[in-house]
Amino acid sequence: MIYKYLFLILDDYIKTYSYRNGELELTKYKGGEKFTDERKLFWSWWENVTSYMEDSVRVDFCFLSTKKEYSLPSKYLPVEYSSWEIGEVSNFIIQNTKYNTLMIYENGREKEIKIPNKINLSNNNSKLYLSHFPPNNIMNSKNCSVNLEDKEDIIINYYREKTKNIK
Repeated sequence: MIYKYLFLILDDYIKTYSYRNGELELTKYKGGEKFTDERKLFWSWWENVTSYMEDSVRVDFCFLSTKKEYSLPSKYLPVEYSSWEIGEVSNFIIQNTKYNTLMIYENGREKEIKIPNKINLSNNNSKLYLSHFPPNNIMNSKNCSVNLEDKEDIIINYYREKTKNIK
């Protein structure tokens, strides 16, 4: 069985989301939205709350972090091909964060995607870095029908249209 999880990793907390029925659902920590305890305790908490069973579960991991690189503990089995798409990651950023730039590094390539974020309308150039496992196929995902530049244009145009009547 394959499960999808998105982790928003900021300086002082981690938020965990599971993908269920076509939507990302926040995984609560002690009744709150954020994991704020010591980072070394995070993975054991995550295993308990998700009922992770080593060797029988594959996970499609997506990490959004303020740090340029994030490494997945080696004991977890990622999927062969990531199903994460740029559009769904961008939509998550728009709906749940104040960040306006998504940075992607893959196979020696770098891509910066500007996010028209309604939460942060200032000119602040706040960046989130995308890491996913397996690490080399979100730009060429088998589930991605348009290329990265087209997706960026679609997202920007969609939110321009949606917000042009707001004053």
